[in-house]
Amino acid sequence: MSIRNLNQPESGKDESKLSEIVTTANEEDGLSEPLSFRSSLAKVMNSFSDCVNENLVAVRYGTYSTVVLLGAYSLSQTPLFFHYRTLQQIPLSFIRRRKILNCRLVQAHPSNTNCLKCYVRHLSPMETLLSRAQFETWTQFDPSRITSENEKTDLLCLHLFGVRNCDEFSNTNYIQSLAHKRTFVRCQLLFTNEKFAIARLYIYSFNRFMFIPHKVDLGAELVKMGQVRFDNTPMPLLGKSANLCTNGQKEKQSDIRYFNHLSKSEHDAILHSRGMWKSPELRNIESELVEKVEWERKAKWYQKLWKRVWQ
Repeated sequence: MSIRNLNQPESGKDESKLSEIVTTANEEDGLSEPLSFRSSLAKVMNSFSDCVNENLVAVRYGTYSTVVLLGAYSLSQTPLFFHYRTLQQIPLSFIRRRKILNCRLVQAHPSNTNCLKCYVRHLSPMETLLSRAQFETWTQFDPSRITSENEKTDLLCLHLFGVRNCDEFSNTNYIQSLAHKRTFVRCQLLFTNEKFAIARLYIYSFNRFMFIPHKVDLGAELVKMGQVRFDNTPMPLLGKSANLCTNGQKEKQSDIRYFNHLSKSEHDAILHSRGMWKSPELRNIESELVEKVEWERKAKWYQKLWKRVWQ
């Protein structure tokens, strides 16, 4: 046998073994050829499959959590959880038609312009179902704080319609206690501008003998308690950018009836010396109004009729 024949492999098996030995030696020396894109992708997929199989429980619960979080976020963007954060978001049709907004009273205090300023938070349809404790818990997780000093607040600034504050004699303890309790109120917007709105506020109260709630006008209740004064200014000055309700005949008649109701409430407070009307100083300042109320209480029916005819 020649030397040439001795160096050649005897069979195909010997050739494959030799190639495997050479390939292994090249890989150990870092001389292997670069893998193709398909081979690299297959290697990555195999590694990913092995990782998933090793952490199957974590991957399963991670998938469930992702689906639940995405579903909760999608549900939070529906109208069930939507509420107005600023006055500019409220449609003009709500003001023109004098629609009612469900809110919670958060803060109340007199302003520098002798108006009674109230801060309310508009409630979404789901938030109307929450109790006071649940509402406070819900707002703790909300990114916006319910404080009027915060620039990112969700509170709407409202001025109570038809009433004014007297710095020396007014007492707003009642409405402040309602704000402390986060009382549920219904707001009827009449006028709005960029900073505040003029509105009527209604609360629900239970009768002592009947457990059916009835609607109470908050402004008239404060006037009747003698904590604020009746203000018969028909049209607030809100500037050129104000959004006013339609001044139709129906709205004017409603405002006239409301002013008459406030006037009667103030006369009742004067007659029974409630709140600020206990002060002799205020009664001396408003002596004409006090005399008018006293005359209406003491006058006979024919005297009232005679006065009404000649007036």
